[in-house]
Amino acid sequence: MAGHCKNCNTKLGCSCKRRTASNGKSCCATCLPNYEKVLKQNAAKGIVPNAPGVILNTTAVQKK
Repeated sequence: MAGHCKNCNTKLGCSCKRRTASNGKSCCATCLPNYEKVLKQNAAKGIVPNAPGVILNTTAVQKK
């Protein structure tokens, strides 16, 4: 199953290059450490990737 790294666009045809990040995304062995670092930083800040149809934040407005 060939694919490409979402970070550097390297072809991931060989299993020795393909890695799965903690969020389930495929990336190459070269990008994985930095990708995981960004995931951990975002988790510490409370940032989660938005999925289609998911509301992450709402603000209540009182009508007058």
